[in-house]
Amino acid sequence: TGQVIQYEALLRMVDTDGTLISPRQFLGVAESYGLIHAIDRWVVRRSIRTIAAERRKRRRLDLGINLSARAFSDPELLPLIQAELLEHDVSPSSLHFEITETAAIADMAPAKAFIETLTGLGCQFALDDFGAGFSSLLYLKQLPVSCLKIDGSFIERLPSHPVDQKMVKAVVTLARELGMRTVAEYVSCDQTLGLLRELGVD
Repeated sequence: TGQVIQYEALLRMVDTDGTLISPRQFLGVAESYGLIHAIDRWVVRRSIRTIAAERRKRRRLDLGINLSARAFSDPELLPLIQAELLEHDVSPSSLHFEITETAAIADMAPAKAFIETLTGLGCQFALDDFGAGFSSLLYLKQLPVSCLKIDGSFIERLPSHPVDQKMVKAVVTLARELGMRTVAEYVSCDQTLGLLRELGVD
């Protein structure tokens, strides 16, 4: 339809000269120094408060939030999300958490419990970069996610790569059978967009 239905919160650091530093460059360091839980909590607080601020302007904002691979081992994160939602009167359905499949696989039992608690409140969960990691169907079966975000490596050269087209079609078929939506990343041209529509990507 051409309408924006959801935004994604993207985290960047600002260097001393004003240039932006991507998460790939600083999240590993943050993990090493024990700062990653603080970053997850900061992102969650800012996101929920941004949604609340938009609501006060009578604008609905659905926001995708990336959680780190260590999020499920943080005992304070789940209570924080619940408290922030309550304090700012934000609908849980406005929050769309994104986790990588490799992060979920590394911490399966806590990940499942974490996701089930928040989906029980009404939050949404997406499996990010799907296809880039192990893509185990057993893990996919166990995690109550509602959306698969197809990794950009399958999308970037989609028009000229028949194998990528078949892979995307297979993911769409699998997602539909499991009652999940699909999202494609790295869509950069009309030809790719047209192909994704043909293949049934939501």
